[in-house]
Amino acid sequence: MGKEPYFSFTLTLSFAQAFVPLGEYQFLRCMTAKNVIHIWSNMKISVKKAQPQVYAVSLGTTVHTLDIHDLKTLVLEVVGALSPGVLPPPSCNREIFDLASRLTAATDSALQEFILHASDGDLLVFLKSTETDTSLHQKLFANMSERKHTILSEDLQFRFQDPVSLDEQSAAVFNLSELATKHHL
Repeated sequence: MGKEPYFSFTLTLSFAQAFVPLGEYQFLRCMTAKNVIHIWSNMKISVKKAQPQVYAVSLGTTVHTLDIHDLKTLVLEVVGALSPGVLPPPSCNREIFDLASRLTAATDSALQEFILHASDGDLLVFLKSTETDTSLHQKLFANMSERKHTILSEDLQFRFQDPVSLDEQSAAVFNLSELATKHHL
């Protein structure tokens, strides 16, 4: 254990000491006193901002380009794998926020293609779930046909007198997230 860590980051969570084989990593040591994870490895790991919302993640000599959504997912997956049960399961609100972020960052042409293939029911539930996000609504409505805009706007006013059920929200967000991934958003 005389090696210095190549990579470390601070967490606000507490962990027990652990030994975890991670492919090319030699081992992982989690320290409870300082809440710091140290990864000892033969490879250099780095993350650099390449462009707005795009990061270059280097693992040894391999560089992977990740958008902000993929980088957040990677971090959550790593923490979840190293310390099962520490993170709560993703809530529907988190999934809605992630999807809204992806759609907001999308180009107009990609968003138009996404809207063309999305079901009106799923879009309607998503719009209701994000009704306070006016900039997202403006972007979505600006990238759909006038007819679709009119139909969704009217349905949004009259269909949902009560809040959307969690099951309905989850299903719509899941379907739209899958579609967004399929369209590389």
